[in-house]
Amino acid sequence: IIVLIDYEDLSFREAAGILDVSEEAARARHSRAVKRLRERLR
Repeated sequence: IIVLIDYEDLSFREAAGILDVSEEAARARHSRAVKRLRERLR
């Protein structure tokens, strides 16, 4: 959830740099996290 909060103010490129992963990996990680969060909120 902390990662999701950070993403709101960052571009995927900036977030990828902070997480030391590729931009594509950052997008995948973000989409998985959002999916898990939505499932928990049901």
